[in-house]
Amino acid sequence: MMQRALAKQDRRRRILDAPVQLIAEDGSFSGLSMRKVARQAGVSVTTLYNLFGSKEEIRRALVAKLMDGVEHALERLPVDEPIERMEALITISTKLLTSYGTISRVSLLAGFKDPLEEDPAARRSVEILRTELKAGMDA
Repeated sequence: MMQRALAKQDRRRRILDAPVQLIAEDGSFSGLSMRKVARQAGVSVTTLYNLFGSKEEIRRALVAKLMDGVEHALERLPVDEPIERMEALITISTKLLTSYGTISRVSLLAGFKDPLEEDPAARRSVEILRTELKAGMDA
């Protein structure tokens, strides 16, 4: 049972790494296909659909992974001062977006074509920013 869960986790990681590599080469999310992602990740197209369901779900998972990084970095901040946290949020977000390269820009922009209410990943990124910026402004 444990082995099976680890194998699934590994497949998910490979699948999420695949678009990063493909978009770095192509520079476009729209040119990304499920077949290309499956081939790059070394999984079947069926496995890809079973784990994610659609290209949009892959994009949302990529944005969620990025937001996990932002939240994790914010949690570890040794400062409680809201204005310092605002500044740190900008620095952390910029570093993470830059480290993810083209994929972060392409993934985030692809999500903003839909209303935020329909995109949990975009809504989450806006909520993280809103929370920290509001605390800074209140201070």
